[in-house]
Amino acid sequence: MRYFSGLRPYLRRRGIESDYFSLDVKVRSMMARMGLDCAPRKIVGTRDELAPGFCDEVINPVVAGRYPDRASLEKRIANLHYLLRGFFEEREIDAIFLWNGSGLVSSVATAIARQRGIKCLYGENGYLPRTLQIDPQGVNQLASITRRIGHEYQHVDIDEQMSAELAQVISLLHGGKAWAVPPKDRVKPSLIARLRREIQNISWQRLRRGTGMNRNIPDYDGRLPENYLFLPFQVENDSQLILHSPLVGADMGKFVEVCRGAARQVAADMQLVVKLHPANLKQVDNSDLMKRFPDVLFYKSGPIGELIEKSRGVITINSTVGLEALTYYKPVVTLGDNFYNVAGVVEHVTSLEALPTALATALSRPVDKTKIDQLLYYLYANYFAHGSWKDFSPTSCENVADKISSLLGASG
Repeated sequence: MRYFSGLRPYLRRRGIESDYFSLDVKVRSMMARMGLDCAPRKIVGTRDELAPGFCDEVINPVVAGRYPDRASLEKRIANLHYLLRGFFEEREIDAIFLWNGSGLVSSVATAIARQRGIKCLYGENGYLPRTLQIDPQGVNQLASITRRIGHEYQHVDIDEQMSAELAQVISLLHGGKAWAVPPKDRVKPSLIARLRREIQNISWQRLRRGTGMNRNIPDYDGRLPENYLFLPFQVENDSQLILHSPLVGADMGKFVEVCRGAARQVAADMQLVVKLHPANLKQVDNSDLMKRFPDVLFYKSGPIGELIEKSRGVITINSTVGLEALTYYKPVVTLGDNFYNVAGVVEHVTSLEALPTALATALSRPVDKTKIDQLLYYLYANYFAHGSWKDFSPTSCENVADKISSLLGASG
């Protein structure tokens, strides 16, 4: 919210006024401290009468997993409908921007917007430094680019300046150098807001944080097998796995098991190296997995670039690491859905039985550097916005505002 509230003057210069909606106590506190209005003014328990089938339209697997009590969930949806409907009507909203789009508030907002003919844009982190995804249909696998990338990426004229920019971005990715400009004035939520958020989120799992989770899993110490495949773990409650991982779901144990079995079929000495996701270190304890797979090398930290570069290849579900591996010209095998599953560039597996063959093909076939370069250029030049919510530089803000303005104009 801090970044997108900062976009307000940049969007205004393009004829776009901004209004904000959030129920998050920390966000609302920060907005108040910045002197910005954040709807709803009061979070009340009033509920709308919903049309038959509305809840079924809103409840996707991500929402269902987070709110298992259907009766209370339907009441929450009816309340959100009341609040969002009032927001749309009072502010005369013409378009909405939603982060990711799979959460409950976003799902209700999207459903109302579609009913009223209101334009939607969805945002998510980009897969390269200084980039964002901004798309009128969704992010990751749901993005509009998914349905056309395989037909278009080899038929794009290369602009030398754009190609040089991409080379610089990849250099930043590989070098691990700082690339984001922080905001000039840091804004923090009030102490009361922070305490309220902690009370709302309190659970036994959170109370256990810092009391030994993953303590037996080492940090990266430079030891790597001579012949290994790299497996990057993903956030287990992330929509990427819940919505777009049809083969192993969010089960990292199953992910390791099937990859280990496939690796053994390809080469008896092939080992696996796993790096835990930093967002899960205090959320999910993987110590049992290390005991279950003693022949797999687990690290809870480490330089992604080095782990990719020294590997024979990368197996991922649909992590951004898969695209990063392409910047090192490494073979990539994917078990889940994403927009970079392009034939001839990535070996995408649609059944677990096909994994050993796909892995053998990926490791034996020469990497097509030309296709990889074309794909990366296509994404950078024709899809990603050249700005990031981490980067408050004028260039970042101008580029993101341009992207939003262009998409709103093009979709109208």
